[in-house]
Amino acid sequence: MTIGAWAALLASGVVGGASLCAAFVVRTRHIWIAAATGVVSLLAIVASLAGIWHGAQRADAIVASIFIGLGACLGGFALASSLLPSVTWRAPSGSLREPARSDGLSHLILLADAEPEDYEPAAISAAFADLEATDVPVPPDAARVLVYASERARYGQLGGSPARPTVRSLAIATSLLMRDTRFALPVRAAFCDGGPSLADEFAEAVSAGAARIVVALLGVAESRAFDLAARDAAPLVAAHAGLDVVYTAPLWSATEAAELVARRVVESLGDSPGADDGVVLVSQGQPWQWDRAYPTAGEHATYFCQRVRADLVTRGLREDRVRLAWLDWEEPGVTEVVRHLAALGCARIRVVPATMPFDTVSTLLDLRDSADQAAVDAEVSVEVLPAWGDDLSVARSLRERILECSQEGPEL
Repeated sequence: MTIGAWAALLASGVVGGASLCAAFVVRTRHIWIAAATGVVSLLAIVASLAGIWHGAQRADAIVASIFIGLGACLGGFALASSLLPSVTWRAPSGSLREPARSDGLSHLILLADAEPEDYEPAAISAAFADLEATDVPVPPDAARVLVYASERARYGQLGGSPARPTVRSLAIATSLLMRDTRFALPVRAAFCDGGPSLADEFAEAVSAGAARIVVALLGVAESRAFDLAARDAAPLVAAHAGLDVVYTAPLWSATEAAELVARRVVESLGDSPGADDGVVLVSQGQPWQWDRAYPTAGEHATYFCQRVRADLVTRGLREDRVRLAWLDWEEPGVTEVVRHLAALGCARIRVVPATMPFDTVSTLLDLRDSADQAAVDAEVSVEVLPAWGDDLSVARSLRERILECSQEGPEL
């Protein structure tokens, strides 16, 4: 009986620790399953302790069993956290399909590095795996569960991310603008992480008779995310002899997109920018480990922001009060730049996700938090503006890029 109680204690502790880990990670609608498992495990632990006491009748046995049960819980938590990458693994997409007879048209795919609409543990696991693969330091397994819980809470606070709905809206707008061209419509939306992936949409286009596919990059610069999406889709392209795939240039030199950002800043200032107004043009940033493989990412983001800056100066803002900042990974950060502008005497400061085509959890929460952490005087007005969104000027910029490579295009 005592041996059975000890075994039950160990098993219950491991299950209880694993259920606690799961409670941090699973989607909100599944927390009750983890909670119920945890309660059952706790009751089993109590019953095991009672069985040990009944069999041993010794205080030291109970003390030892408590510590052993606690160790089992910690072991179960650590085991579950180490298994997260495999448990949340996402199966590859983009299965081969029999190509239909060519329709003679170029098919369009809009590729975006947009986060899922709802919290997905697999997306967090994929991000960690990507960082680890490029030697970017990440938290230990047991601490990562807090990142999952934080991301779930952030999604819950917003009720979901608007990123992918914005991309789909832009795909529709671009389709409408492309009606007078020899392209197959509608424009398909694909995403760098999750589905539908670029490989999925390649398969759909091939089954619809595509002999040529043009992929429009919805971003300011070429990036690791775009590169990985193209690599994942490459085997499918290679399997279909004669399939021609070209990628548009990113939007770093898109005049209309830059004008959109500048126009929104001026409108937020009441069409009367003055010497006491400041602007923070924010780019996403990337780990320095990625700069070696993707050096143009930062260069293109900086170039785009400089174009916006020049436009704002033309519209009346002082050049020294339009500053660049980074949301993640790089310096200067948003908080530092907001404080600097306030110290220069700016009474109105506008923080703009300048190079971000769509709002995300980060732009809606982290960007605002970074601005608030500046803790400037109450008389200083700090406002965070939205990302580009589905403004028609963005769709026009995409159309321009598509037409530029309608005959020839570089492979990504």
